[in-house]
Amino acid sequence: MNQSIGRPLQTWVCFAVVVVAGLFGGIERAHADGVERILFIRAEFTNAPMPMTHDVWLNELIGVKEAAETFFVRNSYGRIAGYDADYTPVLTLPGVSTDYIGDIALITYAMLDAARDAGFDVDAYDHQVLSYPGVLNQNFGAAALPGRVWLPGEYPWAPGFIHEMGHSYNVGHAGAIEGNGVPYPGVYREGRDGLFVMGSDDGDMYQMPLPMKYTIGWVDDQHIVDIDSGNYGTYRIYAFDRDTLPEAKTLGLRFEADGRTFWISFAPGLAQLYDEHGGAVWEEGVIVQMQDFSRTFLLDFTPGSQGEGDSADWIDTRDGALTLGMTYTFPNGGPIIRPIAVGETDGWKWIEVRVIPEPATAAILMLTGAVLLTGRPSSRRGDLGHA
Repeated sequence: MNQSIGRPLQTWVCFAVVVVAGLFGGIERAHADGVERILFIRAEFTNAPMPMTHDVWLNELIGVKEAAETFFVRNSYGRIAGYDADYTPVLTLPGVSTDYIGDIALITYAMLDAARDAGFDVDAYDHQVLSYPGVLNQNFGAAALPGRVWLPGEYPWAPGFIHEMGHSYNVGHAGAIEGNGVPYPGVYREGRDGLFVMGSDDGDMYQMPLPMKYTIGWVDDQHIVDIDSGNYGTYRIYAFDRDTLPEAKTLGLRFEADGRTFWISFAPGLAQLYDEHGGAVWEEGVIVQMQDFSRTFLLDFTPGSQGEGDSADWIDTRDGALTLGMTYTFPNGGPIIRPIAVGETDGWKWIEVRVIPEPATAAILMLTGAVLLTGRPSSRRGDLGHA
C-alpha cells in the first residue's frame, strides 16, 4: 500500500468502480458539470492517529484538489467549472483500528456518521473523499465508486487522487492488450495502457481517453461517427487532447469488430510526453482502443518494443500508434484501418483514416449492391501491411 509521496501510480492497487460499485451504497452518479462540491473527511483511530498534523495535511490536500480541478476542467472541456471543497477536522472513529480489519464498509459508515455528528451534511456533496490510516488486510491502496473516493494512508497525492476521481465519475481503468506478438487478440492488461492517468501507472495527468469522456458525457454523438457497412470510407478526425471542444468536428470513430466495440482517436500531445520511448509516432498515428463498458483497452501496434518483463509492460505501449504507412486488418470480419494523412486547419491538428471492409465483407457488399465508399485520394506513405 502506497504511503509515500512521489511513488508511481501502479503501487496504488486500486479497486475500480466496476469492482466495488455493487458492494454497498454510494452517492448517486456525480453530475459531472458545473461547480461540484467535494467533502474531504479525515479520521483516525485512538490507537492509530494520523501522524501528519492537520494543518500540514490540509495544505497538501488543497494543492491536490487544485491539481484535480485543473485536470477535470480541462478534460471536460469546461463542463466542470471547478470544485467547491469543505474539509472536516480530524475525526476520531469509535473502537480501535483492529475492529475494522478488512471491512471498508464499516470504516465508511463510521466516517460518514462522524462527519454528520460534526455538523456536515454528507449527502449534499457530489463527491465524498475519505482519508484514514491504513488498515490491515485492506488489499488496495485506494478505491472509488461513483461519488465516493477512499484514500487510506498518510499523504494525499495528486496522481492517485485524480485517478480515483476518474472512477468517481463512473469510468474504469484504461488497460492494454498485449502479448502473442500481435496487437489483437492478446492478453488483457488491466490498468496498463501506459498513456493516461486512468491507466493506473505513472502516465501523465494531462488527458483521459476519448471513450471515457464520451461515457461521462463530456463528448456527445455529434463528435463521434459510427462505422458500419453503409458508411465505410475516409474520415478526418481532429485531436481530442485540447482544452476546448470543437464545434461540428469529428473526434473519434466507433465500430464493431469481433463482437466488440472499438474506437479510433487522435492525441498528438502524447508525442512530447513520451518522446523517450518513441512517442513521436503519436503525431502521425491513431489510438485504437477496445471499449468494455466503462473500461478501455489499448491496442499496441509495436508489441514488445520496450522489452519484456513487468517493468517494460508499463511503458511498452508508448510507441504503439497505428501510424501513416501502416494498415491493420481486424480478425473475424472486422474492418481494415489505414491512417493516410495528417495536417492542421485553423490551429487544430487532424489525421485522416481510411476504414474499409475486409475482403469477404467487401464481396458481400458488392453482391448486395451496397455502396462502398473509399474516400477521396490523399497523401500517403506506403503500406507496411501491419496485420
